[in-house]
Amino acid sequence: MTVVDNIIMLIIPGAMDKNLAHPIYSIIRLICMIAASFAVSYPVNLYLLVAKVTH
Repeated sequence: MTVVDNIIMLIIPGAMDKNLAHPIYSIIRLICMIAASFAVSYPVNLYLLVAKVTH
């Protein structure tokens, strides 16, 4: 998630410098969490599909 945070900080300068009450902080953190979870889960799911792993 740190890598995604750093990329977001490059795209939106000052995005992580907001305080917790600022709505942009929450939105940026949400985007980071979704991007990080997609980056981790996609290769695993792709491997499971290619390997034809079922229940």
